[in-house]
Amino acid sequence: MNYSNSYAKAAVYMGSGKPFEIRSYPLTPPADGFALVKLIASGICGTDIHIHHGRLDIPAPMIIGHEFIGKVADINGGDGSVCTGDRVIVNFAKPCGECKLCKSGD
Repeated sequence: MNYSNSYAKAAVYMGSGKPFEIRSYPLTPPADGFALVKLIASGICGTDIHIHHGRLDIPAPMIIGHEFIGKVADINGGDGSVCTGDRVIVNFAKPCGECKLCKSGD
């Protein structure tokens, strides 16, 4: 895949109650063991709503959201269980280890 002049768009959280901004970001090759996934559809979960309403302290600007399906556009390494062209379901979160949910094991 040619990454020069390749961009992705994202809806960026700008702060509690503020409209999201659509921004473009340059695409870069995936790191070793990672894949580039082309978005097909995305969900909005309760966490996203809580963030937008200011119920969770998240710094802005930030790209939020963690539930989506897509198609693997490029892959760097891996064990062969996921290949370029595969359709995938992605649900990831980055635990902070400090909030009430993390401390309760959620």
